[in-house]
Amino acid sequence: FIYNMIKTEPKENWDALMNEKFGGNERANRYLRMLSSGEALTTLKSKGYIAFESEFDLGVAGYDASILVGQARRAFTAGLISEEEAWKVIEFATALARKHFTSWEEFGKSFILGFTLDIRDQKDGYLEDMYHLYGQVVNDSRSPWNTVAW
Repeated sequence: FIYNMIKTEPKENWDALMNEKFGGNERANRYLRMLSSGEALTTLKSKGYIAFESEFDLGVAGYDASILVGQARRAFTAGLISEEEAWKVIEFATALARKHFTSWEEFGKSFILGFTLDIRDQKDGYLEDMYHLYGQVVNDSRSPWNTVAW
């Protein structure tokens, strides 16, 4: 929504549209700031993960699907949900990813975009560690992203 709004709406309409869609949501406002300033694009281009602004059209569904899987694993491990319930969440996340993407490459770009927008501070090097791990997954020929068919 935010990226499409930036591309299609005059800047003077952004506050009203953001308020209508998200209220005072701090996370949504951070996404707006990072997307409209070009900060996210500059960061991802400098890392070599995004080549063109148009790749932002992929959105953040890859990141959302990844978060869902991680939360299902944590909830199951903590005994909050059953294995069956965890698999339902994982299957939903898989369907979300397959609906939005045609390849691991698209999924990965969406993941790293969402991660970049969502992680607001680089405290303790966490964000840079994730960029490093992402680079390994993308570039290692033995990675599941390079060996398992989409």
